[in-house]
Amino acid sequence: MTTQYGSSLRYAVILTCCGLLLVAQVVAASATLQLRDRQPVRRARYVMGTIFEITAYGAAREETVRAIEQSFAAIRRADETLSHYRAESDLMRLNGSASQGAVTVGPDLYRVLEEALRFARLSEGAFDVTVGPLVRLWSEAAERERAPSEQEILEARRRVGSAKVKLLPERQVRFAQEGLEITLGAIGKGWAVDQAVAVLKRRGVRHAFVSAGTSTVFALGDDGSGDGWEVSVRNPIEGDPLATFRIRDQAVSTSAVYERFWEIAGNRFGHILDPRSGQPAAGMLSATVVAPTATAADALSTAAYVMGVEQGSALLRSLNLEGLLAPFPGPGSPESRIIHSPATSALEASSSR
Repeated sequence: MTTQYGSSLRYAVILTCCGLLLVAQVVAASATLQLRDRQPVRRARYVMGTIFEITAYGAAREETVRAIEQSFAAIRRADETLSHYRAESDLMRLNGSASQGAVTVGPDLYRVLEEALRFARLSEGAFDVTVGPLVRLWSEAAERERAPSEQEILEARRRVGSAKVKLLPERQVRFAQEGLEITLGAIGKGWAVDQAVAVLKRRGVRHAFVSAGTSTVFALGDDGSGDGWEVSVRNPIEGDPLATFRIRDQAVSTSAVYERFWEIAGNRFGHILDPRSGQPAAGMLSATVVAPTATAADALSTAAYVMGVEQGSALLRSLNLEGLLAPFPGPGSPESRIIHSPATSALEASSSR
């Protein structure tokens, strides 16, 4: 499955709604019963090359429907800004001109770039939105059925590096390298989800679930249980759940490559590249991250996948985030690693190998 924003690089995050759970406070229990008496409004739209779905509870159905439609409008605006496949998008205009001089961009693109560069620094380059030249190299290699040479990878890597993107005052952006190309596939859907959630909140919706394809989700409030929304991450090989999270006002994103790969001379190479080496990231089955925003979860799941179990775990712990890092099973491979928050844990079930 090929999509604009790389949802094929992720595997299914499955939403399951459980029955009413016990709650400690009478006020919370009362609110939950009222919520469960309402029928949720569900809508889905094809945007950014994948299916976005919004499920929301509201006091008035018509108002909830309008809030959802406005949320989809925000997602479409994000696509028009961040798309790498729309020639007229803000991102493509930037890619076409920023090597020649500073380009003034809109506030949304500037903010996404600020976030992208922050995650690049936090991950020490494992997450990098300037990986475009390497993606292009491996795609062309698959077409000619010959793996790229070390020299070709080296040449492409010279045009990669977030430090070469200069964010200037007055929302100006300049590339310090000819041929540099930004692609926001590892952060764009998360940003779009956050924009949709912001609209729902402004319209007074307090309980909703927003999903971008099957890779990145945000849970607002709860599902009628009084205790958030339940999200299960499945094992793409065996089909059973790797872990279950119960989240409230949080996002979950999972990165994996089992559906999306390049096939060259009978060998399969995953589509998540390590920008530091220019090679496909290897050794990981999946990386799942729970974060306060979908933008952060989207970017950091990619970073953790590239970094692997040990370094990825250290990154999440340094940020006080939860997650599940699962390597490919096999002789000598490390165990799956569950990263708990020292405060309250969203994780309900342990992983399975």
